[in-house]
Amino acid sequence: MIEQISGQLKALADPHRVEFLGLLHAKGELCVCEITCALNQPQPKVSRHLGIMRNAGLVTVERRGQWMFYSLNQALPDWVQQLAKDVVEQNSRTFEQASNNLKDMEPIPERCC
Repeated sequence: MIEQISGQLKALADPHRVEFLGLLHAKGELCVCEITCALNQPQPKVSRHLGIMRNAGLVTVERRGQWMFYSLNQALPDWVQQLAKDVVEQNSRTFEQASNNLKDMEPIPERCC
């Protein structure tokens, strides 16, 4: 258990990954392209950070065709879920802008890139 907690803390030691944690908490399941658009980050950077989060057990991924959809791992410990909630509450402007960015996205067939 200590190894798992340590791995999760290491994964959350990066501000971008904490931001992704908050976004997924606020929005639920998102495609990589939606995360890229919401947070105005380049796709390779987003994919790299999400891979680290997946390896730490923070997120789950589902492939649909060529698209990868990420969501928070439903089995996360309470402290990680509370952290995600706090990140959203304490950074409401950031996540409000992310929501606006998602609304402004070009229409995508079947919600994928």
